[in-house]
Amino acid sequence: AEFEEAIKIKMCQEAGVRCISAGPITNSVTEMDAVKRALEENKVFFFDSLLIVTCDLHSPSEYCLARMLFPDKTVVIKCNSYTLEVQKDHPTRDQQTMWRWLPMSIARLCAFKAASRGIISLDRLRNIQHAGEVK
Repeated sequence: AEFEEAIKIKMCQEAGVRCISAGPITNSVTEMDAVKRALEENKVFFFDSLLIVTCDLHSPSEYCLARMLFPDKTVVIKCNSYTLEVQKDHPTRDQQTMWRWLPMSIARLCAFKAASRGIISLDRLRNIQHAGEVK
């Protein structure tokens, strides 16, 4: 996570945009919650667009989620290579091989699309951990 964060901070600096770290997260929903909280704590209330630095396989679901939580903002996605998402020593088992990660990525996007249409609660998705366990 620290390695990925360092890459994301560097990308923001190179793009000339203000970078605010959202801190530790447990899944994509809690990450976006942390982004909202970090913006509020840093008194960033007036902005037109939100740049999300993520990886290829996260980008469709992150875009969908950001549009739900920031409906009046322009959402811009900047992608790192998918190779950063799959790591043999990743703490989340599903992100240790592409054969596990690809179907999980598709499932995550389907869940966010369902939440955007009111089929499943976003609160329910907040409780799903990357390891597949529910709180």
